[in-house]
Amino acid sequence: MKNFGILVSGIVLAAAAHAATFQDWADARPESQLDVARTAHPGLYKVSALVRDAATQKVLGQPTLLTKPGQLSTVEIGIDKGPQGSYMYRLLLTVQADGTAATFRSEFLRNGQVTGATSGTLQVQDEPNALATGQRQEGHGFLPVELGLRPVLQELAGVDAEAKALELKLDTAQTTPAERAQAEERLQVLARERARLSLQISAARERARSPLVMHLSAAN
Repeated sequence: MKNFGILVSGIVLAAAAHAATFQDWADARPESQLDVARTAHPGLYKVSALVRDAATQKVLGQPTLLTKPGQLSTVEIGIDKGPQGSYMYRLLLTVQADGTAATFRSEFLRNGQVTGATSGTLQVQDEPNALATGQRQEGHGFLPVELGLRPVLQELAGVDAEAKALELKLDTAQTTPAERAQAEERLQVLARERARLSLQISAARERARSPLVMHLSAAN
């Protein structure tokens, strides 16, 4: 059993390593998120894909590649040999000739058979500096990522505040048995919600740190 990435049609591929097992793929309700951005090198575009379990937010794969306008980019990641066969994510993407948008098709496959697919057009984003790739700059940190996560972080803070209030209530002698049972049940709900939000935050920050191969160039 192994995770794999396939380099096709002169694409430069960087696949971030993740400890996703066959069971992770088998149990997952997979989803993908794509971004296409201009790079500092004229004529080169960075394509980033985040593949994860929609239920747990566990990252299954995070390929990043460089491509040129008009060039079909194809990448496959997944488990190619498992106890019950294979699970795979396949991306086919072409940046339009004018560099303003990219057409794509994302597929999830089980033993070579497509079990789900999404296609469409993405607007190409600008990547003016290192902040856009999540690289740290003095005094700024991972600014775009943290800004995007602000609503989730606020929600997490609210969950923690409510949990703390309930814990204080449980420590109060005046709390009735019925109120105690209610508080304990609510704390269990909050613990699950906190775990969900934490996974979402971790996945976003991990994505911002994904490696980008810059010492290679796409083939003509």
